[in-house]
Amino acid sequence: MNILSHDVYWCSGCRYDFPLKQLKACGACRIVTYCSPACQRLAWKDGHKELCREITIQKDLLKAWSGAWDTFIRWITVRAFDLTNKPTNNRNRCLEINLKKTKSDDFRYAYEILDGGIKNLDVMKEVHFQSNSCMYGEDMIDQFYVALLVWGEQDELIDALGLAWGLPNRIYDIPKWSHIWAKVCIDVMKFVITRSKPRHAIRNATLVMEATILKLGRFDLGSTDASGG
Repeated sequence: MNILSHDVYWCSGCRYDFPLKQLKACGACRIVTYCSPACQRLAWKDGHKELCREITIQKDLLKAWSGAWDTFIRWITVRAFDLTNKPTNNRNRCLEINLKKTKSDDFRYAYEILDGGIKNLDVMKEVHFQSNSCMYGEDMIDQFYVALLVWGEQDELIDALGLAWGLPNRIYDIPKWSHIWAKVCIDVMKFVITRSKPRHAIRNATLVMEATILKLGRFDLGSTDASGG
């Protein structure tokens, strides 16, 4: 089973794997998924009732964490989408960020980043965010989206939060050499969040990105285009 690729999920009732589009999320917590109403009833009796309440409480913590890092998440997302070079990259796409809860008592460091990447927005909305209005944009041309997914010790999805923002007005002021691929952006984010305070995150990430670009040797800082593809 390949949980973190999100090509396949498992039904919390029968425990079988299914293609993502064949599953529906729990209407309350929006986290666990089911292949049928019968499996949903089975899982509810089998313990999801209590788990659902716990998940609902945990959602407040994830909202607090994302609020603390809001500016930095926006900043890294613009670069992950490469919106400077390709302004339409946000259309029907979503930056997925996979998280794991830490033992920190400070809500700013309540999660660590596992990995992430660019995903299809329609698929993410259908499975996790059917009742989350912030993942619905009537004019997706003017918005970009992030999905925060929290995974448990057994690779089970225990929380999800969808974020949406309008595109920044000064997007073309971002130096073109500052873009690196989405995976590297996630790696930079992972590094910075564990070592910075939110107000210093963008400054520190900029330094890490510059060092990463030079190390990779895939960008010509004297030109406006990436040579690494």
